[in-house]
Amino acid sequence: PEPVAKKTPVKVERPVEQPAAPKRPAPVATADGKQRYGESVVREILGASFIEEQAVAPRVAPREQ
Repeated sequence: PEPVAKKTPVKVERPVEQPAAPKRPAPVATADGKQRYGESVVREILGASFIEEQAVAPRVAPREQ
C-alpha cells in the first residue's frame, strides 16, 4: 500500500474589518438654500481641533442704575 500523507489544517487569516463610521445626519438646508453646520462639523471640515475654552469679559460693561 502507498503511504498516506496526513492532512494538516491550514490557517486562513482573514482581514480585520474596520467598524463602520457612524452615520452623520444630512445637513439641513434653510429657506434661502444655504446649509447650516454645527461646530463639530465645521471643526472636522477645517481639520481643526478643540484646545480649550476661555472666559471672556464683555466688551461693554452694563450700566448700573
